[in-house]
Order: sequence, then structure tokens, then C-alpha cells
Amino acid sequence: MRIRSYMIVQYLMRSSQSKSVTLEIFTNARPPGIKKDKHVQGLYCFYNEKRTNNSVPSIPAWKRSVQALLLAR
Repeated sequence: MRIRSYMIVQYLMRSSQSKSVTLEIFTNARPPGIKKDKHVQGLYCFYNEKRTNNSVPSIPAWKRSVQALLLAR
């Protein structure tokens, strides 16, 4: 995740009541949203909240193929 994506989501979380809604807004604005579960979990941890939705977008096909090539080396 790029640092500016993290900063945008963090700003939205500070100005919104619901963290899940904030992540949904970001995902709709910049698909596929935050792809790594550890980053989403970090945002919830920062705000000391329990995570209600454990879904994160799947890895895009183009990234899976690149990862497979790198692992095959």
C-alpha cells in the first residue's frame, strides 16, 4: 500500500464514525482498495477498534502471475 493511500484512509477514518464505511468509501473511489489484510488490521488497531468485516479484496490475476514467476526462480 502506498503511503498516500494510508494517509487518505486515516484522514477519512478521523472524520467518520464508522471505520468499515470509510474503507468501503475508499474501495469504491480507488478499486480494489487496500489489498493487504495487515494494513487494514493496522488501521483498526490504531483506532483501538474491533474489526467487524474480515474481507479484503483478492489479489489481482496480474499480480498472482508475477508472484508465481518470481517464486519459480
